[in-house]
Amino acid sequence: MDNSLKVSLNGKVKWREEYDDYTAYHFDTDLLFRVPKLAVDIFEAADGSKSIDEVVNHVIGINSLNSSNYHGKLVKYIETLCENGLIVLS
Repeated sequence: MDNSLKVSLNGKVKWREEYDDYTAYHFDTDLLFRVPKLAVDIFEAADGSKSIDEVVNHVIGINSLNSSNYHGKLVKYIETLCENGLIVLS
C-alpha cells in the first residue's frame, strides 16, 4: 500500500459514541460496525489532506503509543477500514 495516499472518511458513513462504545454506520451497505477508539481517532484525522503516514503518526502521538510497535498495525487497520468502505484512500 502506498502510504502517501490521502485518507478521508467515506461521506456515506457516520460514527458516534454510545456510552463507552463507538459505532460506525455505512448508509449504502446498511452495515453497523462496533469500532475501537483508535478507529474514531482515525476518522477524526481523515480529512482528506493527510496521508496514511500522517494519520498514523497523529494517532500514535495523541495516544502515546510506541511507533515501532503500532505503525505497521495501524497502517493495516486503515487498510481494513478502507476494505469495509468506512474510509476512502485517494
